[in-house]
Amino acid sequence: MTAVYPISPAELFADVLSRFTSRDIVPHIVVGGLSQTQQNEGGVAIMDAGAGKTELYSPLLRPRMQLRCIAPTLAEVDVITRHVGLSLDAMPARVTAHQASTDEDYLLYFVNVSGGPSSHWDTEETWEGLLFADTMISTVPVTT
Repeated sequence: MTAVYPISPAELFADVLSRFTSRDIVPHIVVGGLSQTQQNEGGVAIMDAGAGKTELYSPLLRPRMQLRCIAPTLAEVDVITRHVGLSLDAMPARVTAHQASTDEDYLLYFVNVSGGPSSHWDTEETWEGLLFADTMISTVPVTT
């Protein structure tokens, strides 16, 4: 049986993205869905993409995240998607990420953009660029 940990990879990703991307390019970063206002201003919606794994012999999770970059035009979505992808690629190999819901920090060992960008028309008002990212997270909170 696989262990279940009180960790939200999407919440940790939101923290990391908020620190490693520019608010001028990505005004909104949320877990779950963007509101219509946020979509109109541009942003990233983060969700678990499944296909994650729990390491059997070490305290690690290996989740896969879906990053939905949404903006009013294809040009804006391309800028947001590429900025997010390049920002994740440029991150250090190990960073701490804060999980606000439990007020704990966890160590992310790497982030690898594993898919995208793939752009498509979403609604009359928005376009979407989709990225997938894999990471490895310690299941033990960082203590100071």
